[in-house]
Amino acid sequence: MPSKDYFQISAQILAGLLCSRPLVSLYVHDPGLDEVRLAHRAGEFLPAGRRAELIEACGRGGLLLSRADHEAFVGHMSANLGPALFCSGLGQGEIAEILRRALKARIEAFFSRPLKPALDDLRRDLSTLVEYVQTEPGRMDALLRGLDREYGLANHSLNCLLIGLALCLAGGEKGLARPDIESLALGLALHDLGMALVPAFVSAKTGFLMPSDRDSLRRHVESGLNMLNRLEVSDRMVIDCVREHHERLDGSGYPRGLAAGDIGLAGRVCAVADSYCASISERPYKRPKDAHLAALALLGDGARYDPDLVRVLCLLADRGGGPFGAD
Repeated sequence: MPSKDYFQISAQILAGLLCSRPLVSLYVHDPGLDEVRLAHRAGEFLPAGRRAELIEACGRGGLLLSRADHEAFVGHMSANLGPALFCSGLGQGEIAEILRRALKARIEAFFSRPLKPALDDLRRDLSTLVEYVQTEPGRMDALLRGLDREYGLANHSLNCLLIGLALCLAGGEKGLARPDIESLALGLALHDLGMALVPAFVSAKTGFLMPSDRDSLRRHVESGLNMLNRLEVSDRMVIDCVREHHERLDGSGYPRGLAAGDIGLAGRVCAVADSYCASISERPYKRPKDAHLAALALLGDGARYDPDLVRVLCLLADRGGGPFGAD
């Protein structure tokens, strides 16, 4: 059998690799000699005869990829999520890296050009994500371990997506059908959509905020809702994430000062995820909090955040999963 330095390529993955000049080197396992040999070198032209040989080797389970080509492979497969997520040769950590990279790229693409084609691409990848983690909820831990704490709108949006989805799955939201979970995932990813319109010199300001700066930041909720309206997004959970992620149970939030009974599930999940991810991330004006202590801080602020969701967050911290072992 080939060593752990290689993993087997499925037919679905091979289909995405077989271009005229494959980006990664491909290897074949010879069962008679029990050795691995180079079948095609990355970047070289792939003739028809060799292509047929690679397909034949894949059919008998003998086509391999070197883990030394991991970076190039992850970059390629992040654009081909379906085959990558269900490849038996990849570990959960490798799949999680592919997923995070793909989702961040989709979010960045949408924020830079918030048009319907980019939104459809993001929806498709989020559907794949939900299918992947619902099949085995423990897969969320691998995704959470790689949260990127560097300041940035796409990083924050991705972190909120993963934390919020983890809260939903670990909290046993049995009443949510899969389409609702997919809508919640989209809302979590787009909750700060309006921040894309806030001038960088305001959002990255390290000193005192002028009243006009604060108004600009607060208007990101309205700006996000306007963008959703232009895109004809009518999913209630998406709208609630954008509209309610700064609302608080005690009525102290904005923009409408809603209280507990008026804030929907999506808004409550997004509020916890947004505040938590902001506190553990690098910001121009503050250092990140310890991930476990940040969860406890929200628990101590139970008058403003859904206590059941925050307790789930603390349970995730107590079991040592996700970002909680990364400090």
